[in-house]
Amino acid sequence: MTVLSTLKRFQHSTLVSTILREYFNVETDSDLMDALEEDDLLGYWASCNDTTPSVIYDAIDANLNNVANFRIVKEVGSSGGWPDCELNLGNGIVLRMDWVTDED
Repeated sequence: MTVLSTLKRFQHSTLVSTILREYFNVETDSDLMDALEEDDLLGYWASCNDTTPSVIYDAIDANLNNVANFRIVKEVGSSGGWPDCELNLGNGIVLRMDWVTDED
């Protein structure tokens, strides 16, 4: 699990792939892309962005090696007290995340 201090570090010069690998708890970019294909989050993110899961998948794939535009929206989020975060991939695509931490 990721601690809040790590999330704060993600806001500065961190690659999209690093953040998403941590979020999905996988080791490689290949594992990440496999996890995305099997997860319902693509549909959720597509709905939030008024697009299709394939557009979200392609946007993630195209941005893996880019420096992330990541921010903590609320340190104590709306889902169980976990931080609400956003990863902006550009072109109007924002991935909303409830991030589970080991901090209260």
